[in-house]
Amino acid sequence: MIRRFAAQYIYFSEKLYFHHVVEMNRNDQNICIFPLEKEYAATEFYNGIIAVLSDKADPLLLEKQITSRRGEKIPDFFASLNMEETMSSGKNVQLLLFENIDFEQMQFSSDTLITKLL
Repeated sequence: MIRRFAAQYIYFSEKLYFHHVVEMNRNDQNICIFPLEKEYAATEFYNGIIAVLSDKADPLLLEKQITSRRGEKIPDFFASLNMEETMSSGKNVQLLLFENIDFEQMQFSSDTLITKLL
C-alpha cells in the first residue's frame, strides 16, 4: 500500500520543498518526493511542514529545541539537526508534522506542535 502526504513544505534530505508530496511504500522505507501539481488519489493534506526524519528523532526533544530556539528561522533549525535525526537512504523513517508555523517569517510560533504521522 502506498501512502501520500502533502503540506506547504516537505523537509527531506536536508532540503525544504515547497508544495510537494511525500510518497511512502508499505514498509515506510521507499520514499519519493514530487511537486504537488495536481490532486493525487488518496493523498493526505496537512497544514504545516512534514519532516521526513530518522526513526531515531525524538518528537518531544524536537519540541523542547523549538521552544528554546524561538525566533530562529526554520531552515536554520532543520540544518542544525543531528545527523542521526535526519533521514538517510535505507533507514527506517518517520514523518513528523510541524503545525502552527509562521510562514510569513519562516519561524516556529509559540504554539507550534509536532505530531507523528508515521
